[in-house]
Amino acid sequence: MKTNGSKKQLLTAFFGLAIATGIGIFFISNKKDTQLITPAAPTNQPSTAQQIPTPTPVNNNLISIRPLSDTVVSMQDTVKLYVYIDSPDNVVSGYDIVLPFDGKTVAFQKAVSLHRDFQVFAHATQNTLSITGTTKISQNLYSKLGNQQVVEITFKPLSPGTVSFVPLFVVGKTDETNIIDDTGEDVLGNISGVSMTMGEKKQLPKAKPVALEAAISATYLAAEIPNEQCADCITQVTIEVEQNGVKKQLIFQEGGIDGQVFTPLSIFGVQIHLTKVSKNTAEIVVVSEKLE
Repeated sequence: MKTNGSKKQLLTAFFGLAIATGIGIFFISNKKDTQLITPAAPTNQPSTAQQIPTPTPVNNNLISIRPLSDTVVSMQDTVKLYVYIDSPDNVVSGYDIVLPFDGKTVAFQKAVSLHRDFQVFAHATQNTLSITGTTKISQNLYSKLGNQQVVEITFKPLSPGTVSFVPLFVVGKTDETNIIDDTGEDVLGNISGVSMTMGEKKQLPKAKPVALEAAISATYLAAEIPNEQCADCITQVTIEVEQNGVKKQLIFQEGGIDGQVFTPLSIFGVQIHLTKVSKNTAEIVVVSEKLE
C-alpha cells in the first residue's frame, strides 16, 4: 500500500508539474506575442547643417566669408556677408576673392571696403562675384591682419532657398582667391564659406494661428525664457503646426551648457527657422522643402 501510495504521489506530482509547466509555457508564449503600444517618438529631429568643404590648409593664412550672426534671412531683408582675413604668417599688400553664387536665388548689390588701408574693386556676372583689394597709394607700410573684416558684401534675395557662398581656391593658382604679401607672392593657406537660407518671415502672436502656406498654419503655444543672468539655462519654445486638421508640436531649444542654438525643424514639407522669441511673440522664417 505504501508503494501504491508513493506511485500515486509521484504521478500526482508529475501531472501537477506538467500542468504548471504547460501554463507557464502558455503565459510565456502569449507574452511573446503581445506588443505594447506606446506613442511614437517625435520625428521632428533637427536638420543637419550643410557642411562647407574646404581644402587642406597649407599655412595659417585664412580668408573666410560669414554673416555677423544669423544664417537665415527673410525675403524682405538683404543678405549681408563679411570677408575676414587672418594672416598671422605674412603681411598683406592685396587680395582677390572669387565667389560663385546662385544667381536665380540672390543678386549682387554692392561691395564696400571696411579696412582703411585697402580700396575695393568689384565685378559681378550673373553667377560669380570677383573682388580685388589693393593697398591705397597713401599707405606705405603693410601689416598683418588678425581676423579682420575687410569687405562687406550685400546681396538681394530673389527667391526662397539656400545658397552657398564659398570662395574658389586652389593652392598654387593666383587667378582665383588669394592673399598677396609684400613680395608679390600668393600666401593664402585656406578658405571657409557659409550657407545662407532665405524664406518668408512670419510673426506669431501668442495662441493665434497664422497661415504659412496653403492648408498649413502655425501657432505659438508656449515659451520658457530664463532670466538673462542665467548663462547655462535653456530657452524652450513650443510651436504647433497644423495641416488639414493634423497637429504636430515642434520644440525649439537654445542655450544650456553646450551653447546650443535654435535648430530649424521640418514638418509637412516646410522648414521652420525660429529667429526671435519674446513672451508674446515668436518670429519665424519659413522655407518650403520643395525648394531645397
